[in-house]
Amino acid sequence: DPEIRAIVLTGAGRAFSAGYDMGSEDSPMRDFVWPYGVAPGESVAEHIDMWHTNDADGVKKLLHMWELPIPVIGAINGWCMGGASWYATATHMTYASENAVFAQPEVRHISNTSFFWVLNAGYKNALRYSLTGDHIDAAALRIGIVNEVVPHDDLIDHCFKIVERIALVSPETVKINLAVATMGLEMMGLANALKLNGELSALAHSSSR
Repeated sequence: DPEIRAIVLTGAGRAFSAGYDMGSEDSPMRDFVWPYGVAPGESVAEHIDMWHTNDADGVKKLLHMWELPIPVIGAINGWCMGGASWYATATHMTYASENAVFAQPEVRHISNTSFFWVLNAGYKNALRYSLTGDHIDAAALRIGIVNEVVPHDDLIDHCFKIVERIALVSPETVKINLAVATMGLEMMGLANALKLNGELSALAHSSSR
């Protein structure tokens, strides 16, 4: 739709998102049989292949958003957990409410991190939260996870003010300049890093013990 000049992505409640629904019937996080950590009747090969397919699809979804020709602005209005933090860090610009809390607690429960954390926060800061699952609040601004922290009640209006600023620029120019950043990073290796992220994530999910 050529009338859409930018997207504001936010949560419909007190959280941006709690992350992937690991309790649904379709979730690959199901009952495991020990000591091998696979589901009943499932071979190790099937288990690893299932995670490989699942995690590769997750990377494709993040890249789809990343490669959109219009800017995606994350409005992080509260809790931003697990996979939701990956979506937040994959948005082109990210603004956080003063109530926002980011974390990847799933790493404590046999799961992976996202290279988008490294891209935004830098190697050392990303590892601080990717290896522990610890929470980080509005201090996310200090390490580069967000562009700005704003009062909670002003968050959406603030993001749409950014949209209005973007809309003053020719849409073709916006599209090209967005591509300068996103495609430039991909040429430097971001796409390959994310694809490897998917491959290694399957191994992380299969490392139950």
